[in-house]
Amino acid sequence: MSLRAGLSRISLLRSNPVASSRLYRHLNSSATVPPSVARYLASLKDDTQDTDVIHRDYPLLRWEVTQTEQSFRNALLNKNEIETMLQTLALSALPEDLSRIEQILVRYDKRLQPPSYSETHTVIIRALIQKGSFQSVKLWLEHMPKKPGGVKPTLEHYHMVLEAGPQFCSFKNMEQLVHDMRQRGCEPVDDTFKRLALARWLTTARVSRIPLPADFAPMFQNMKDIGIPYNTTVAGMLNVMYLDKQRVRYAEDIVALYDQIYSDVLSPELVWENEWLLRFSSAIKDGGVAGGLKLLPKYLEEGGKPSVRLLGVFMQRISRFDQLCSVRDQLGVVPSQEQWSMVLLHCIKRGGIIETMECYNGLRNEGVMPTANAVSKLVQFIVATHSDARAAIDNSLKVFTEFTTSLPDHCDQLPRETQRSLADLYSTMLKELSQLPSPQLSEEY
Repeated sequence: MSLRAGLSRISLLRSNPVASSRLYRHLNSSATVPPSVARYLASLKDDTQDTDVIHRDYPLLRWEVTQTEQSFRNALLNKNEIETMLQTLALSALPEDLSRIEQILVRYDKRLQPPSYSETHTVIIRALIQKGSFQSVKLWLEHMPKKPGGVKPTLEHYHMVLEAGPQFCSFKNMEQLVHDMRQRGCEPVDDTFKRLALARWLTTARVSRIPLPADFAPMFQNMKDIGIPYNTTVAGMLNVMYLDKQRVRYAEDIVALYDQIYSDVLSPELVWENEWLLRFSSAIKDGGVAGGLKLLPKYLEEGGKPSVRLLGVFMQRISRFDQLCSVRDQLGVVPSQEQWSMVLLHCIKRGGIIETMECYNGLRNEGVMPTANAVSKLVQFIVATHSDARAAIDNSLKVFTEFTTSLPDHCDQLPRETQRSLADLYSTMLKELSQLPSPQLSEEY
């Protein structure tokens, strides 16, 4: 693949630039709009992203509208234009701009603007987040019910803040936000704690290290205390994240910790299964994969059914592609994407380019595409080990293109943590290619 073609493929992954939110709408019937109104209206429509224009012209426009008894077929400013102005003011987050937002929402005139909706508040909150003002976001959520329309913050509003939290506030701020939402009658769900757990991971890893399983114990206990039913969604997400970092023991421990905290609500079957997983883990630590497989007949005899969780216990001693295939066949369990990717990461760590590419091709022959994190590490490895810049470009672009081809048409529908991994991979690809020595390129490139 040529460099030009490869970089063209990369560019397709970029989010399409958000179209300018300015809306230049011509007045349908200027004759029905008094000149004094039309003058301020035209100025405002042309500069809905200029705070000075908003401060200058919106109050004057509203005044002129209130002075006329004339009615208009449609509101002079549509919902998008109002929201663009509110977004512009919120992005500033200066006291006078926040005050103007209040005035726009409070001084409602149906001839001038449509009423405020939950989506209108979403625009404001998103802009306050982008500004990086947690206190402003917190106060806005707190006072929303008292604002025009009496709109209460929704679960989606809180989730939006939690997703962005690691970028502009502390983990304690986010914990307090979850507490506040409950106080205001908005009950958290599993997805709330998924976002909180991801924030715990990101804020800890940003400072020093990936968090220990024990760091999540208070969160799991809180989930149980407030009545969140037993559901392995959060622990399962963390399990995958630990596996992606090749921390197999932590991956086991996080699930065991969650089960321990919810132990009094587990079914007898699940308690039995957990006890067997601990026996397998102990046998594998002492005798390797062979030691664990010796327990398999007894496990099956007592009614056990091999699962991805059981295979995960074996992963602490599996580091090669053929080993995983062998254990897969003996257990009759299809490995998860993360488990396949762990083997590839082990190959990269050992440093053999031939073995690594054979492992990657083996995964592809199994119909598996490694995780974004594993592909990112593979791209870095290919570039670092190739002495031929052109070969490094071609091979890394081949891997990258195969990965992007496997993605769904709409990446915004992927889980948020997956979207972050994709963004990291994209950055890695550009960084690695930019650091390669420039080969003598023909016109083909």
